Amino acid sequence: METAVSRLQENEYEKINRFESMGKLEFFSLLNSELYEKYNKVFPDNELKCLDEQYGRFFDILRLKNELHVLYSSEDFKNKPIFEIIKFMNLNKLDLGLKEVYKLATLIATIPSTTASAERSFSALKRIKTYCRSTQGQDRLSSLAILSIEKKILDDLKMNPEFYDNVTEIFVEKERRIDFIYK
Repeated sequence: METAVSRLQENEYEKINRFESMGKLEFFSLLNSELYEKYNKVFPDNELKCLDEQYGRFFDILRLKNELHVLYSSEDFKNKPIFEIIKFMNLNKLDLGLKEVYKLATLIATIPSTTASAERSFSALKRIKTYCRSTQGQDRLSSLAILSIEKKILDDLKMNPEFYDNVTEIFVEKERRIDFIYK
């Protein structure tokens, strides 16, 4: 009985502390384009301090603050998500002029903010790899997982009238024990 109670307490503790470290990611809002106008008036010192605590050794914080002032006041960066900011900076050679902002953008773009995509992958794998289908090859398993995970994209592709013809052509081209008669 005591072990069940202690396991329950551990589960409750895990639930409470599960998102405790999310506060360490407050600096993500530094490049939230919806907040640029607000940040242009009142600079987000708390978020910058959070970045300094977590990754300060990789950044020149004073230079970053100056570059962020430029970013917040520039019309070129308004309403752009992080990946577009990185792309824009690369195309216009701003990654050298705004080196710290570029470094921050790449950091934010590479840190997964949640593990939902990984959890989705495992759920799809559980549905695909059943007892009856446990011997399928890695390529087939990977392809089925992508189809299952990216179902919305697949539904959009199905709207294209040539989609089924293209899929059938690719399927028929592969070597098989039996010849397909198609068209």
